Amino acid sequence: MNGLHVLMVDDERPARLALRALLQELDCIRSIREADSIHMAMEMIREKQPDLLFLDVVMPGGSGFDITEDLPSSTHVVFVSAWQHYAVDAFDVEAIGYLLKPVEPERLQRVIERVLRLAAENSEEPGTLTLDSRLCLSVQGGARFFLVREIAWIGGADDYSNIYLLDGTSILSSTLLRDWERQLPAAFMRIHRSTIVQIDLADRLNRLAGDRFELLLRGGISKLQVSRRNAAALLKRIAHD
Repeated sequence: MNGLHVLMVDDERPARLALRALLQELDCIRSIREADSIHMAMEMIREKQPDLLFLDVVMPGGSGFDITEDLPSSTHVVFVSAWQHYAVDAFDVEAIGYLLKPVEPERLQRVIERVLRLAAENSEEPGTLTLDSRLCLSVQGGARFFLVREIAWIGGADDYSNIYLLDGTSILSSTLLRDWERQLPAAFMRIHRSTIVQIDLADRLNRLAGDRFELLLRGGISKLQVSRRNAAALLKRIAHD
């Protein structure tokens, strides 16, 4: 990677200027763009697909959390807020960091180092699984062996993930959802920021009130939330298959 492309999203110009000054001191930053609203940020993300997103939480017309649902999987998120109590919610959406205003240079440096480390790992050839790959995960009292094709869906859970199998059982894994996304075969698809599903199990996609979507799996295994962007992609995948 030749450097990180950064997008700062904050409605307060002094906060953006302060963060920009810190980022400009770092050699690994290739470009810095700014957005002062949720709408502007979403347009820039679609157009530029930044490597790193610094998000304020509370802004006019919405929240920084509104942006995270439809982010490209390659975009890392760091929340920047004056309030500490949003930190738990931030890590629920797999944010890579949470910085309090005013941002301390040392904490910013640690976050950037984490992003660079992940970028280096993602640039390596991922270990590709197939539907017939055999997995082994620790469970209480021993280990559980199963095939990838036995996975119905995977849900993100803080620093872990839950593997839901066709037999109705679930297994807690220390592998993050984004790492599962890199390893799983094309039979699986991320339908929400916190959910990966085996596409062949899709039975019905329902449109709910408020422009929300819900996916029902065959056999009534689960009802899963689908993001707006991924609903369209899911329909294309199912039609193509």
